[in-house]
Amino acid sequence: MDVISTNQIASIEVTKALTPDMDGDAIGGSVNLVTRSALDYDKRILKISGGTGYSDLMGTPLFQGDFTFMDRFGANKNIGLTLSGNYYNSPRGSDDNEMDWGGEEDTSGNDIDWALQTLDLRDYIVRRDRFGVSSTLDYRLSEDHQFYVRGMFNRRNDWELRRRIRIRPEKGDYIDKTHIEGAELDRQLKDRLEEQQILSIAGGGQHRFGLLDLDYTLSYSFASEDKPDQTDPAFELDEDVDLTLDLSDPDLPKYTITNLASGYEHDPDNWVFDEVAYEEKRTEGIDLMGSLNLKYPFVFGSFTGEAKLGGKYHTTAKERKNFIWEHSWEGEEDVLLTQFVAEDDEEIFILDDEYKVGPSADSKKVRDWFADNRQTDANPGGLLEGELNHEDSDGDNYKAAENVIAYYGMTTLNLNKLMILAGFRHEITTIEYTGNVVEYDADGDYEKTTEVTSDDSYSNILPMVHLRYRLTPQTNIRAALTSG
Repeated sequence: MDVISTNQIASIEVTKALTPDMDGDAIGGSVNLVTRSALDYDKRILKISGGTGYSDLMGTPLFQGDFTFMDRFGANKNIGLTLSGNYYNSPRGSDDNEMDWGGEEDTSGNDIDWALQTLDLRDYIVRRDRFGVSSTLDYRLSEDHQFYVRGMFNRRNDWELRRRIRIRPEKGDYIDKTHIEGAELDRQLKDRLEEQQILSIAGGGQHRFGLLDLDYTLSYSFASEDKPDQTDPAFELDEDVDLTLDLSDPDLPKYTITNLASGYEHDPDNWVFDEVAYEEKRTEGIDLMGSLNLKYPFVFGSFTGEAKLGGKYHTTAKERKNFIWEHSWEGEEDVLLTQFVAEDDEEIFILDDEYKVGPSADSKKVRDWFADNRQTDANPGGLLEGELNHEDSDGDNYKAAENVIAYYGMTTLNLNKLMILAGFRHEITTIEYTGNVVEYDADGDYEKTTEVTSDDSYSNILPMVHLRYRLTPQTNIRAALTSG
């Protein structure tokens, strides 16, 4: 529901125990989103809503709005059209501190059971935009025959800027639990945009031929997630630091640098560029499904029942392509944080002024500098030399395809207060995966990447039994034995 707005949904169906007419790959049940239909209403409906709010931490407003239009057309009002759309804009912010605690040994050889190893101070600026449209066209030929076409498109952009300073006692020597010599400080700016989109189209029909019910569905969906041009620069303080820690409040540990001038760590002239990570990530998937179901009621002695059977074909494919480069500076002169600092980033305090995390690099200045100095085929003289991180790039990339052919049969028998549902589902699955093996030599240096492909097929017969006993009109006792 991060991507899909609630105004596009009529209801949510939750099933706790599987029945044979449901996919066998569900774990603990399934959730089905049901969209709106104009044929469920006897009049035209137009609904428009909007709202706003205010983020006190960010000092900015937020907005949201949506509309829904439903109407019936035709001489017999047997054509229904539903249109809906929504937009949501939410600028957000958050501050936090994150600590790692663990065992260390002091310089006298004594164990410190609960030592502060790292302290992260983080400031987040986040903007989330969501846009969605959907439409449903229903055609009721008669009470016994109905057709529909549905479409939905949703897009969500999530931009995040994270400014982080990390205090690293673990890099130094513990004189005791609260005194460390030779610790390190580093800074990182994380600037990333996550773009998600979902497109789905479905069509189908429902028919009744005497006592026989027939329904069928054909659907297609496409989803993608992009993280383009993520640029994360890192800087290091040019001096190791001696620390005195105040651990009286483990949720708000404090530090004092004792070997440098007061405020030394807040002077951008004292921060040296270390590296910049550049990432391009994309994941996409395609889903195609077709199904058909037949249902027929029957009488068994003095009891009633229903027989149902059907089949389904489902194919899905997914691919991930991640490329992560780590760039180091090959120039003779150090690059300092000073040239990237934004004027309004000098004084950044978090957690009710408990910590100061400024100054920080300005993301636009970093991106401009990165583009000018990155070593590429078009700019062979660039002094930012990049190396592909094969472990996190090749090692994460894959292609996956799955095809499932399924058929089922089930019957429901009503014995006064007792209902018995029994049946089976047979699924035949074929899968194919393509990934990479990343190899390193004995020294840990990259050697090569080899593409590998694996395929498999298997068949599952899934028997299922459901029992329901009605104690009162408001009280049921249920039991089920299912497999999936």
